[in-house]
Amino acid sequence: MRYHGCTPDPTAGCLRMRQGNIPFRKSHAVALVRVESPQSEFMTHHPAQEAMEKMLPSEQESSGKHRSALAAILKEFADVLSTSDEDLGRTSLVRHAIHTGDAKPVRCSPGRIPYHQRAQVESLLDEMLRQDVVEPSSSPWASPIVLVRKKDGSCRFCVDYRQLNNLTRKDAHPLPRIDDTLDALAGAQWFSTLDLASGYWQVEVEPQDREKTAFTTPLGLYQFKVMPFGLCNAPATFQRLMEIALRGLVGSDCLVYLDDVIVFGKTAEEHTARLREVFRRLREVGLKSCDSCWGWRLTTASSSTALRTSPPRYTGCLKMRPSGQIGRMVNWSKACQSAFDELKYHLTSALVLAYPDFHRQFIVDVVASGDGLGAVLSQREEKAERVLAYASRTLTKAERRYCATRREMLGLVWALREFRPYLYG
Repeated sequence: MRYHGCTPDPTAGCLRMRQGNIPFRKSHAVALVRVESPQSEFMTHHPAQEAMEKMLPSEQESSGKHRSALAAILKEFADVLSTSDEDLGRTSLVRHAIHTGDAKPVRCSPGRIPYHQRAQVESLLDEMLRQDVVEPSSSPWASPIVLVRKKDGSCRFCVDYRQLNNLTRKDAHPLPRIDDTLDALAGAQWFSTLDLASGYWQVEVEPQDREKTAFTTPLGLYQFKVMPFGLCNAPATFQRLMEIALRGLVGSDCLVYLDDVIVFGKTAEEHTARLREVFRRLREVGLKSCDSCWGWRLTTASSSTALRTSPPRYTGCLKMRPSGQIGRMVNWSKACQSAFDELKYHLTSALVLAYPDFHRQFIVDVVASGDGLGAVLSQREEKAERVLAYASRTLTKAERRYCATRREMLGLVWALREFRPYLYG
């Protein structure tokens, strides 16, 4: 009614209009009712609000003060959280370029799509058009599409860019080392994980290079407006983008591996402040995080000083049986089985590797046998000695001829080189 310029006024008993007021009459059969504010209903039942509630830690897991601080951040940066497949960010901070030099365009023959998958291709293509990810093309380049079945039974739309990648000049920008990344988390007790929503699709492709991403479908030729999966330099471009966007924060406040970001802190207040700054940077460059992939975690005092293996990763180790060899007699005694079970227990126990403390001395233990070398890097913490890293390798044919003393010295030199990032200086 307000849109048309009329507002009911129960107090004055009239309908206020631009041309004048019309008094209410009994013949109008108007019933005056109290209408609740739509804002309160929105805050209670709106899907985005419900999604944010699920993203917060429970009252048992976090203090009310910290929970309120996280809720305030999510509300403040609600525009940075993608709420649907169509709600993608778009940044021009870094554009993906495909350098092929003077190479002639590659036109691959389209592969035949099974009849029962054509409807899926059409559906996925329509979805990408709605997302403004692809556009019709008249390019001389063409690559075939491939449908890859995912774990949930649905299909992933992929393009086979192998021929294009063979002609592309490679980008040598490095990805972070996992071991360096894990070492940086020493002492942190609060974590938040962010996963950018279809991260590659938030990066634009240079306009002159879009034709090189063209792909064939039963519905015609299309090309990407954003960076597709499968290009050889896509990981380097995306890692460079994230490092520029979060410059000054990576390593000290957060860690980045492609579209995955982990924000960490030793206290709740430090973690909250760092999380707000990361969200601010993402908003600044136009990137969006997936709301369903945001998570947080509070570690215990023990897990903040050590790494542990995820249970699904060591299930196979627990089921491992003693190895044997056909034609070779093995005297597998109860003592052997007991030692074997104890080894499996220690390999799969909750705390396996401690974080390094570069203010303490390191201890290197080396062992050499007739077949291989082994080394352990550890540190003494109060009364306990905690393992930081394990290393091993087999001996070459020439090294197996060394005497015991030379093998031990070889093991020591090799271990010092292996653990050099920790021991140097």
